[in-house]
Amino acid sequence: MHLEALQDIALRISSERTVDGVLRRIVEGLSEQRSVALARVWVVGSGDLCESCNVRSLCADQTACLHLAASAGTSLSGESWSRTDGQFRRIPFGQLKVGSIAAEHTA
Repeated sequence: MHLEALQDIALRISSERTVDGVLRRIVEGLSEQRSVALARVWVVGSGDLCESCNVRSLCADQTACLHLAASAGTSLSGESWSRTDGQFRRIPFGQLKVGSIAAEHTA
């Protein structure tokens, strides 16, 4: 990532007044880089959607999980990857790739 791109992202977020707005601007700026197809931010939150969660069967502890807070990107076919309300909007710790990274504190 080039310094100019980081400066542009910093400028964009400086006008935001909410956490959601800041996170959205960050992933939008990252996803606009040539080598980036998808940028996402996950935050730790309560187990708020357990009853309707697509991955509930994988979740051993339904008190907390990863919440998809911001997403931006585009598939090769032009499909937008900006939704945060899809079937994987919640990920249990230790499950799937994102949950394993969060649980193990690795990248």
